[in-house]
Amino acid sequence: MTPCEKYINELIRIMKIIEKIQRIFHPPLIDRIREELKPIHEKIKILHEGFEKISSDCDRHNAEHVSTAFDAVKKFIGLMISASSTEINSLLIDVFKAYHKFSESQESLFRARTISIIDDYFLMDGFRTGDPAKPGVDLTGESIVFSSVSGSGEYARGASAVYCPGIPNEAGKPMLVALHGGFSHGRDFIWTWLREARSMGFILTTPTSIGPTWSIHDPALEIENLSSIISEVSLKYNADVNRIYLTGFSDGGTFALKCAIEGGLPFAATACVSSALPPVDLRSASGKKIYWIHGAWDWMFQAGRADRESSLLRSAGADIQFKIIKDLSHAYPREENPGIIKWFMSKTT
Repeated sequence: MTPCEKYINELIRIMKIIEKIQRIFHPPLIDRIREELKPIHEKIKILHEGFEKISSDCDRHNAEHVSTAFDAVKKFIGLMISASSTEINSLLIDVFKAYHKFSESQESLFRARTISIIDDYFLMDGFRTGDPAKPGVDLTGESIVFSSVSGSGEYARGASAVYCPGIPNEAGKPMLVALHGGFSHGRDFIWTWLREARSMGFILTTPTSIGPTWSIHDPALEIENLSSIISEVSLKYNADVNRIYLTGFSDGGTFALKCAIEGGLPFAATACVSSALPPVDLRSASGKKIYWIHGAWDWMFQAGRADRESSLLRSAGADIQFKIIKDLSHAYPREENPGIIKWFMSKTT
């Protein structure tokens, strides 16, 4: 391992720790999280300084992206350490800002994926490129496109991010549409699912809500924009129209349920995480394929409510699987992604 790779390896190790912290985030735990992050903050500063000193020995293009990733991780940790512990709304704003910085670090690091240890970070466990002992992944021609909205930038509301695992082929690839939580953005949410998309070879698109969050009570504009994005991506990348799946987290999961039950969009199956049942005509739920994952500690949408609402869907004739995760708060459990994919595939074979 080269000196550059040693620093990158340490950066990735810290990023994996951050993923675990995101997984366990629960507002009452912020003081504990802050104490856990303080020594890591000092460590990342030292590592970044050390990397800067030897970066001239690395490929210049990759070194710039790695340095940017280091900086974004430092900012993530700084924001989490300084997050409010006395007022919930202020705390959540600080945490959302921190999460955005962590997404920036992943985006920067992905641009340097010609380095094998970085490439491996963006693959599921057990999948490695160039390793004959593990399942092969052909990523020739893979791409991420961050769309913009006319007159606005790539972080505009209503924009989207799209990952294609390779050159479109005649067979057509499955496509996953993943909806972010409230006050987030598709450009940030794409990293929640990128490992699975790269490893399993499906198209991934993460649209962004037109408003600060998905409009449940007046969904027409959101559904129209979502339909337009799906049609454009399907055509451009030759998606298999019989294997277009929908998922979402928090408000995104609630809106996914709205779309699945009465939105009229071409989804084969839907998975929602940490969500609530929106106002819908339950008569439209019959036959809909839904996988609902919820945390026992969820403080935004209580688990008991989710259990009752999933039962309503089941009584209405939905093909629904409901799963409670005992140690999950209102956070995204990335370890559930492979299971969600397996469930999706089981519904279309």
